[in-house]
Amino acid sequence: MSDTTSSIFDILKKVNTYPVCLYGPYSRMSIDLSMENTLQIGIAPIIEEHKGSKPQKGVNSYNNDAKVSFTLNFNDMYHIYNNWTPIITNQYVNNDPKCPPDNKNKFGLIHFNKEKKPSFFNVIASDKNKVTITIRDASGKTAQFMLINDFATGKNYSLLHFYNILKSVVTNGAYDILLFQASVKKLRSALYDMSQTSNNNGGNNNYSRNNNSSAPQQNYNNSSAPQQQNYNNQPQASYTPSAASSEEMSEIDAIFNQSDDDDNNWPSM
Repeated sequence: MSDTTSSIFDILKKVNTYPVCLYGPYSRMSIDLSMENTLQIGIAPIIEEHKGSKPQKGVNSYNNDAKVSFTLNFNDMYHIYNNWTPIITNQYVNNDPKCPPDNKNKFGLIHFNKEKKPSFFNVIASDKNKVTITIRDASGKTAQFMLINDFATGKNYSLLHFYNILKSVVTNGAYDILLFQASVKKLRSALYDMSQTSNNNGGNNNYSRNNNSSAPQQNYNNSSAPQQQNYNNQPQASYTPSAASSEEMSEIDAIFNQSDDDDNNWPSM
């Protein structure tokens, strides 16, 4: 890794890439956007001794080792978004003929892992301002989080927060991916042209900046030209950030937990 690349990585490590966290009296829900613009939802139950009380700043109140996760792909997000009003008004109807009668009015998603074990993501509304998300992972672990809109006191809008994130990804997600890819192509082209100019001038960057000659410049393009094929066939380094570990989630809790209000303001579940 070059000094420049190393410096860039050092800068990026200082950028906060933690997930958005919503805190409740019985669990915490984290929302993370992957590089593929899928939503990674995680729910961690509260530690027993802190159950029912509001989390204190600087104190880890949630059991991150018991966290369950579910990834919402584009189809999942479209399905939730398109059925949002029926879900929160308890008018949802599953029209799949294979759906059991007992689940006809329950919104749920099912994923299967490589071992064909299912995981579940269920959304149930007690009223239009209280929605409970339940995740059961492939190992059988289950956790719940209640999203609410507290219009009376204005102290909790977790339901609106979740909906707006979902809406943004559904509305702009595919475009954001294409825009990012186009930006990467432009940057890759510029870096390639810079490297070619530097090589042609013996690595003298001052020469390339001060040279005003009309000598033809080599351009990077997406054609099948030999130099382009050689460039693309070189091994490419990749960096894929991993999901936040239990230690990192504890650090997030220590940073962001707030407790300015009375415990009585917490919703009952």
